[in-house]
Amino acid sequence: MTPEAAYIHTYIHTYGLKIKWNKAQNTTIKIHKNAKFKNSTINITGKNNSINLGSGKYKNCKITCYSGDNQHLKIGNNFSCHGVEFHLKEENSSITIGDNCMFSYGIDIWPTDGHALIEINNPTRAFNLSKPIIIKNHVWLGQNTKILKGVVIPDNSIVGISSVVTKQFNERNTIIAGNPAKVIKHNISWDKQTAYKFNKKTPQ
Repeated sequence: MTPEAAYIHTYIHTYGLKIKWNKAQNTTIKIHKNAKFKNSTINITGKNNSINLGSGKYKNCKITCYSGDNQHLKIGNNFSCHGVEFHLKEENSSITIGDNCMFSYGIDIWPTDGHALIEINNPTRAFNLSKPIIIKNHVWLGQNTKILKGVVIPDNSIVGISSVVTKQFNERNTIIAGNPAKVIKHNISWDKQTAYKFNKKTPQ
């Protein structure tokens, strides 16, 4: 969906997804033909913003892209979520998610702090600008996890329940957990099946 008019203020309802365009200029939303939605919304304003959603199942997914320009969200294919909010609320903020990712309930992803922080000795400049978030391929985010600006989560990783991730991680195949989150287990991977079903499928 690529509106050509300079200003559009409208709602689009389609297949479990509600899209609100509000004075969006040169803004693009691309949705894979195999993306399925339930109780999901996109609210987008500003200039030169883009949302690119790959195939998968989007349940209770809320994407907010306003209060800034040049904001970008890209989600790869075979994505699934049960409840996630993407908060793009500042200029030049971005979120990139790879293929085969699975997000649980109560997920919040913030590439910005939302409000300015200013040093007393330099009161004319805020120092806490937005930083990109990158979640790579085959990442599982547990329930109620929070992902903050500047975070990188490598391939084949798991983020534990109620974790707050505040920094970049570089090692693949780990479990990351805690507040603030840290690596608690190495050399792991994961599968969407339950442990019992997986073991039945792959007996020793």
